[in-house]
Amino acid sequence: MNKQKKIISLAVIILFIIGMYAWYYPLNKGTLNIIANLDAYSISVNNKEVKCPKKTCSIKLKSSYYNVSISRKGYYKEELGAVIKRGKTNQKTIKFKKISSLIVSETGPDIAAKKPKTLPIVLANTELLASTWSAAGDKFVYLDKGDDRLKIWDAINGPQIITTLKGITGNLNMYWSPDNKYLIGINNKDIYYIDVKNASRHKDILNFKPLNITWSLKSDYLVLNDEKNNLYKTDFSSKKIEQLSSVINLQNSIWTKGGELVFFTYDSKTTVATINSFDPIAKKSRVIITEYGFPIAQIILDNKKEIYLYNSDKKGWYRLDY
Repeated sequence: MNKQKKIISLAVIILFIIGMYAWYYPLNKGTLNIIANLDAYSISVNNKEVKCPKKTCSIKLKSSYYNVSISRKGYYKEELGAVIKRGKTNQKTIKFKKISSLIVSETGPDIAAKKPKTLPIVLANTELLASTWSAAGDKFVYLDKGDDRLKIWDAINGPQIITTLKGITGNLNMYWSPDNKYLIGINNKDIYYIDVKNASRHKDILNFKPLNITWSLKSDYLVLNDEKNNLYKTDFSSKKIEQLSSVINLQNSIWTKGGELVFFTYDSKTTVATINSFDPIAKKSRVIITEYGFPIAQIILDNKKEIYLYNSDKKGWYRLDY
């Protein structure tokens, strides 16, 4: 009987030891769950690498704190810390950022040659104070000096009166919105917000003379430069000018489809060229790439929405991969 009790006691002890071992070792695990914006990346933990073919990747780890490295070719490495607890899942979301580079282009940007526009015959005898074509070349806006009226001509409807602009002297520059719904008129420090469909206008007087102006791709707002390249933003809903804490020469910028301005600066003394991006809505900027001895003279967004920059020393085009 005593022998049987000893065997049972020994069995209980062994089971207890096995249970404790299982609790603190094989069962003492949690899950690290990574959700990335791209697939085909690698996770490195304690010098062990795990390949992740999909955007979501899960790894079983012992309860502890880990330094985790997540990498993908052509993108910046992501580093993070993760606490793993028994039976729990620690989920992390990461967004890979591409390592930007300038790639030599043999053919240059894909840009279709614009056909020259000719003045509509019906307007041959009209004295125009200012005029400009829409981007598509199907509408022609002009200020008729004969009656001080702003008119729009198209092949279907002919001249149509939009509004009256009296007392205009000097240069009046007009800018179509990308969707052709609005016009902005700039005359010295006067700015005219013109709603084409509703045939209405609103005038404001700026405290600076706009040097450059460009519409956002969605036609919801536009940005302007003063003579020192300070950046201002305005839209048709508020019709108010807001100065942004950025200095950007809009002549050296282009819009991306994501709503950012990509622009370059070049310092001839230090020969440093910097390519940056700026989001006028979020008011955030970042440096995309910095190059030494790389003079940039021009930036273009081609028909394929690729960004190209012209190196004036090498007389060649470079595509921005970012």
